[in-house]
Amino acid sequence: MGFGKFKQFTKLGALAVVCYVLCCMTQMQEPCCGGGTSKNNTNLSITQNSVPDVIGLGIRKCGTGVFVKFLEKHGSFAIPKYINYETEYFTRNYVKGLDWYKSLFKDAASDKVKIEKTPHYYYTEPYDMAERMLKLNPNLKVFLILCEPAARAYSCFVHHNFDLFGKYEWPEFFERYVNNTLPNLQEWLQEYSYQQQENLVMERWWGRSECLISGLYALHLNRWKAKFDDSKLLILNGDEIMRNPGPSYEKFQDFVGVERRLRQEDWVKNNETGHFCLRPPADRSQIYCLDDGIAKARTRSLLAANTPTIESLAALKAFYEPYNHMLYGILGADYGW
Repeated sequence: MGFGKFKQFTKLGALAVVCYVLCCMTQMQEPCCGGGTSKNNTNLSITQNSVPDVIGLGIRKCGTGVFVKFLEKHGSFAIPKYINYETEYFTRNYVKGLDWYKSLFKDAASDKVKIEKTPHYYYTEPYDMAERMLKLNPNLKVFLILCEPAARAYSCFVHHNFDLFGKYEWPEFFERYVNNTLPNLQEWLQEYSYQQQENLVMERWWGRSECLISGLYALHLNRWKAKFDDSKLLILNGDEIMRNPGPSYEKFQDFVGVERRLRQEDWVKNNETGHFCLRPPADRSQIYCLDDGIAKARTRSLLAANTPTIESLAALKAFYEPYNHMLYGILGADYGW
């Protein structure tokens, strides 16, 4: 190649680079410089194609694991098989880096909706978690499953301590936990405004009182709603899902923008456990049920040996009442808790 042609070639190469950079910065709708890739092309860049489209924020022990497990039968979702589908990337695994996070979705087909869920994202540090998520994917959607907080606290306690105590003594152990923990927690919270309480709960979510403070849903909702409008934040009632899953799954499919393949008529109740099973789209002649371990039969099944004492539930319901009413005001809906 002569020097003149080489000089012309390098100018064209530099022009192409500049044009490409400007295209990426401005997010042009038309193909860049006559031959690049448009924003609307389905061949997304590796950054766009290796991070989730939807994230489940929690709440722990409100059924996010079961909800996502059934979504696998839809056929349109890619869900990482990392520990219980929980990546914990934006909390304890953030130090592992973005490449590690992307690797969890590397096998996802380009036409699949990528989902991850970590059930304590909603109420834990860092405070700017929503911003971090959106920086990774500006089109991200998030969903949140809430449930009655007093019963949820009992389920949380059993989950965290299942290997330590005999299962037939749970009501007494839980009542002791409530009696020893709740008064100090109430006294501590009363010293601060609700805004201050939010920050304190986020800082101390992992401590002895986690099963109680993680039920203070109202403290965190405005922070998430400030970053995700109604088109990008879906809130579901976990108690309703337990009673009748069909409408919530249909609502979720509409929210994400996929075909309603998990329909109201596809759910079949197991009268022995009280849990619902699914007639999967791939073969509706079959019935797919989750095993007891996944379905958390320790406290939510009709076969569960124990329920919390009336006294412990009453104390917790009184504790949560003002926070629940605050939540209803934000949601514009009364869940009757």
